[in-house]
Amino acid sequence: MMQRRRKGALVIVLLLLAIGAGNIYFSFNGNPIKIMETKNKAQDFVARKYPSVNVIDIDPWYNFKFGSYGAHVLTQNQEPISFYIEFYKNGYIDDNYMEAKLEKEATAMIKPIVEEVLPEIETIVTSVHLPEKNDFDEHTVFSKDLSVGISLDIRWSEDISREQFVHRTLEIRDQIKFHDFKVGNYFFCCEINNGKQSYVLSLEKDILDITRQELLDSEEINIF
Repeated sequence: MMQRRRKGALVIVLLLLAIGAGNIYFSFNGNPIKIMETKNKAQDFVARKYPSVNVIDIDPWYNFKFGSYGAHVLTQNQEPISFYIEFYKNGYIDDNYMEAKLEKEATAMIKPIVEEVLPEIETIVTSVHLPEKNDFDEHTVFSKDLSVGISLDIRWSEDISREQFVHRTLEIRDQIKFHDFKVGNYFFCCEINNGKQSYVLSLEKDILDITRQELLDSEEINIF
C-alpha cells in the first residue's frame, strides 16, 4: 500500500513538472497550434486589407514580450516587399505594409541623389512616418507631395577630417532639399581610421537648417 502511494505521488509530481515545463515553454515560444493558425489569419488579413497584393511567403512567430502572435509576410507585385502583421490579445492588429512599400519607393528616388554627392555610400535607410489618419492603400505610391514624414539614415566609410564630414553631410542635405524632398530628420555616420572610429551627426527639426560654420562651431558632431 505504501509503495503504491509513493508511486502515485511520484506520478503526480512528474505530471506537475511536465505541466510546469510546458507552461514555461509556451510562455517563451507560444502555442505551436496557434502559431500555425496565425499563418492563415495573416493570409486572410492581407486578402481583406490589401486585396491586390500577391503573397508568396508567410513566416509566423510568437512575441513572448506581449504574448502576441504575428507573421513576417513577403509579397511580390512590381517589387518584393517584406512586412509584418501582429495580432494582439485585445484584438488590435498592427501591420507595416504601407510603411514598407513607401520606404522602398522613397529610397529608390532619394538614393541616386545621395550617390551624386557621396559615391562611397554603403547604406541608406529611409523611414516613412504615416499620419495617424490617412486613406492610403496598396495603390498609394510615394511622391514628394505625399503627406508623410521622412527620416534618412546614411552611412559610409572614408578617411576624412571633421571639416570634410561637415561638408559632405550638409551637401547631401542641400541636394535633397533642392530636389524638393521634405526630410525631417537625418542621421549620418562615417567610419574613419579603418573602422576604428566614426563621425556621427543627427540633424533634427531644431537644427535642420544649421549652417556650415554653425555646425563646425557646435558640439553636434560626435566621434566614437
